[in-house]
Amino acid sequence: MLRLVMVDSDRRFCERVVEEARLSGDIDVVAVLADDAAAVETVKRCGAQLVLSELASPSIDGSALVRRLRDETPEVK
Repeated sequence: MLRLVMVDSDRRFCERVVEEARLSGDIDVVAVLADDAAAVETVKRCGAQLVLSELASPSIDGSALVRRLRDETPEVK
């Protein structure tokens, strides 16, 4: 099963993705964060393999988050 961390401020979108993931049976949503300030640490702690993030965020943009994740957690897609 694929472990997913979501980082998105749109609560309704997150709820829809979590529901679809549950129905798929192949994705375990291990954390849903409203902003990405703690995303890298959460990914490490939860052992996530996949991160779904919005591009524009109040604390860090999606591109910067991807770069940090690549540097600190190379196993994450």
